[in-house]
Amino acid sequence: MLSHYVHADHTIVDKYETGTHVINRDIVDFTPETRYDLIVSISTLEHVGKDEDEKDPNKPIRALNHLKSLLSSGGLLAVSIPLGWNNAIDTHIDQGLLHFDKITCFKRSDDGTWSEKPYTSVQGSPYSLKPYPRQTAIGLVIGYYTKPLSS
Repeated sequence: MLSHYVHADHTIVDKYETGTHVINRDIVDFTPETRYDLIVSISTLEHVGKDEDEKDPNKPIRALNHLKSLLSSGGLLAVSIPLGWNNAIDTHIDQGLLHFDKITCFKRSDDGTWSEKPYTSVQGSPYSLKPYPRQTAIGLVIGYYTKPLSS
């Protein structure tokens, strides 16, 4: 949730997160009456379809397409996806099935710092399962999509 990082008044949709003002709904079932100029998803999409009772490796594609449909004309979607947690979404990224306009990639070094790298340098990165606080992504993809302006 973005509110873990900064204070902002915004819609929060999370199927499992508990907290004030959180809408507990599966994102693919979320149907607001409004459209958004900005949608940010931080390290969430890799859990969709994987960390659920009913496994569905293609659900992240449906979720991402649904998020895109919730954008207003010219709206921006920014999604961070840690690599190595969900092999299906990693494969979707490899195959270009998430249809981002742009991706930016980062790789974590042994000292914990991040540096921007080309996708080929983070592709296939494992997810480190060392005990917390080092249980974390080694490779990170940030995907951007801007909804075309309506005519």
